[in-house]
Amino acid sequence: LFTFFTCLHSVKPNEPQILYQNVQLPDRKLIISQPDPILRISLVCSAVGGRPAPNFKWLLNRHEIPNLEVKTKTPMSPNDVAKMNNLLKIWGKLHPIINNKENDEQSSLSILKAGLEDGDEIVCSVSNAATQINHDPMKRNLSITITVEVHKDLGEGTIVDGLERRTPCQDSKERRSEQM
Repeated sequence: LFTFFTCLHSVKPNEPQILYQNVQLPDRKLIISQPDPILRISLVCSAVGGRPAPNFKWLLNRHEIPNLEVKTKTPMSPNDVAKMNNLLKIWGKLHPIINNKENDEQSSLSILKAGLEDGDEIVCSVSNAATQINHDPMKRNLSITITVEVHKDLGEGTIVDGLERRTPCQDSKERRSEQM
């Protein structure tokens, strides 16, 4: 008579990294130009070495980003349509598309650049069975934060030495907090 045991061993993934165009962001800053003919940007969050593969979550200014790309083979219920319409009201400026493949060590986030504002913080948070056993709830998720820096075209015109040019400034952080 033989008895077989299966031993499941969980391994915490490495600290996550956010890549833009397959490169780590210097100083964890995402610098974008507005206006720009490139409408969307794609970020990749990678957390390798975990077993089981980690679960990924994206956040913008501490709010979880929903995936607005819906692929269903069956019609959506009226309740699901109402939920999606509500999400579009809040997140429509970014129209986020998240691609999480099961048992993968990375997740991608595609968002509209025009919806981002100077000072926005994008977070990739990962967890798996190994991170969840930590006694400190603050350490059950591994995360990385990047800050958005928007460079805006100040418009037409020539700057002449000795003359003054005034450009109105607006605090984007205050506007963002009022919207959410």
